[in-house]
Amino acid sequence: MSNEVYPHAPVRFVGFILVFPLSPKLERRETKDAVYERLQETFPLLEHQGGMRVAIPIAGPAVGQMPLQEGMPEKARMMNRERTRSITLGPRMIAIENTEHESFPHLREVLEHILEALVEVAGPAGMSAVKLQYVDEIRHPAVHGTANWKGLIEDSLLGPTSLLELEAQQTAGVAVYQHDPHTQLRLVYGAAPDGFAVDPDGPLRVQARESGPFFRLELEAEWTAPEEALPPLTVADALTVADTLHELIGQAFEGAITDNLREHFRGSDGER
Repeated sequence: MSNEVYPHAPVRFVGFILVFPLSPKLERRETKDAVYERLQETFPLLEHQGGMRVAIPIAGPAVGQMPLQEGMPEKARMMNRERTRSITLGPRMIAIENTEHESFPHLREVLEHILEALVEVAGPAGMSAVKLQYVDEIRHPAVHGTANWKGLIEDSLLGPTSLLELEAQQTAGVAVYQHDPHTQLRLVYGAAPDGFAVDPDGPLRVQARESGPFFRLELEAEWTAPEEALPPLTVADALTVADTLHELIGQAFEGAITDNLREHFRGSDGER
């Protein structure tokens, strides 16, 4: 897989979730505050949330929150000052969300720092699941409708756009790939006539862009632990899983775009 970092990459959101068995320590506010104390230089904004959960649904990024029944353990949410990166910590999971993505190596360094604090303070018993999600909002000045994506996006993702003597206004699809017994990739894709792939009014700030036609690529890779033996949670092992998931996502992304779009992301086609 190409490790190229595109200067004009279309990434609008990156989410990482680590799920672990119930940690009684993390049911207590003082433990979550102890994790915050180790991370507050980078994530100084703290709030406690009761009866809420954070999830990465197939159809959208993890910034959404859904109320649960009363009495659920509270979670701690930490943000950077720019409100472009956050951590949500609960007794069974930690989620890191980012709307200002630089590169995976940089994200990996951030994850390492956060996971070290989690393991040192709470020491969860094992690693149940790991998810990595990228949401791409692809725009191109030559695109004015769904038909214009031909030559930019791989043909199999363009959908049934010629069933009628009319142009399809919007397309959408889902594909699921089983990489191995414990690793899966889900791809949500489609052309939209307007709007945004990530809500600009969500809790995380998203860089402003003009609305208009765009192509959404949402890639979520997930690893789940084998049923017969739950592996211990170590920072090194969690990052190794993240590397594998990122490799899958990178392969799928490169397979979804054409050389014409690569040149656009490099800024070498003269069309910005």
